[in-house]
Amino acid sequence: MWRVVIGTNSIKGHHPHSKKMKVKAIIIHPDFNLETYVNDIALFHLKKAVRYTDYIKPICLPFDVFQKLDQNTKCFISGWGRTEEGGNVTDVLQEAEVHYISRKICDSEQSYGKIIPNTSFCAGDEDGIFDTCRGDSGGPLMCYLPEHKRFFVMGITSYGYGCGRKNFPGVYCGPSFYQKWLTDHLYQASNKGIFNINILLGQVLLASGSVVLLAIP
Repeated sequence: MWRVVIGTNSIKGHHPHSKKMKVKAIIIHPDFNLETYVNDIALFHLKKAVRYTDYIKPICLPFDVFQKLDQNTKCFISGWGRTEEGGNVTDVLQEAEVHYISRKICDSEQSYGKIIPNTSFCAGDEDGIFDTCRGDSGGPLMCYLPEHKRFFVMGITSYGYGCGRKNFPGVYCGPSFYQKWLTDHLYQASNKGIFNINILLGQVLLASGSVVLLAIP
């Protein structure tokens, strides 16, 4: 059975503020394509409601704000994946600051050459200094918008060519492109009294009572 762990930045040992929760159902986007990573997004329905604490906090979905994302936006990635290509995974959650990379650059012949799905985008560093890696898929790309004074989960780690390679930044699935699909599932569950609509952040994204938003590993 699938489980999620929230409220900790370490995946080893017992932590007084962490919670383990069972996954009741997995909802994969019906048009997900494993070969092209188109629609690389899914929802986990948790068996019990998530309760907010000082260690478990919410983050906003980026509906109607994705267009404000540009190269100057302060964004962060996090995950327990490999710390370098061919390296080992880490026990402690890692974080790095990255920036949005335009589709013109990411679609260039020197980069991915126009294979990035329309519902995905690139972020990272053109020189490959900071990047997500194998084992980080499903983790968040969190961006701060000063005009709203809050963070938004602008992307979900999807894939990349190697890790930290020059001209090949990470590719992220954009939740903003799935507003209808997400809200339809959330409202269906909300109307059944399963949970209230509210998104929170861990290695994956959870909804209070209970959905996990992530890319397919």
